[in-house]
Amino acid sequence: MAVLKQQISKGDSCAKSGSNDERFGRRLRRRAAWARWRIPEPEQLKRWKLDRIRRAGTHIMGRVTYEEMAGHWPTSTDDYAAPMSEVPKVVFSNTLDKATWAKSSIARGELADEIATLRRPPGGEIIALGGASFAQSLSRAGLIDEYVLVIHPAAFGSGLRPT
Repeated sequence: MAVLKQQISKGDSCAKSGSNDERFGRRLRRRAAWARWRIPEPEQLKRWKLDRIRRAGTHIMGRVTYEEMAGHWPTSTDDYAAPMSEVPKVVFSNTLDKATWAKSSIARGELADEIATLRRPPGGEIIALGGASFAQSLSRAGLIDEYVLVIHPAAFGSGLRPT
């Protein structure tokens, strides 16, 4: 099962690759401890998210999200760091030369073919960690079985809206 886990603001926008909003989002995430924007997180939500991360068989993501996460989680002491590093990761990219984060590999083939290959062996869920463009590519190709949206109670301006 392929599950898209997307974090969006209350205004239903998320950053688009290459946009000013994406650069703003990147700066914001770096300052605010990886995409939680320092908004207090209820303990029940944190437990649910940690459980979901741990039961994943594979995390998939685009290059931009991979590079941001690979630059954060391996050295983080946050509760999410260990499970994020322990789960195998596949980054979809034609430009990334090397995947250096532990348990990471690069998929360079057609999106639908690569996802079909990931679905073959039995195992946990395939969790797609958004970037807006990557999420839209998966959705348009009909590759998402379940959508999980974590909506932050804040609005950060214009970004890429769901289509």
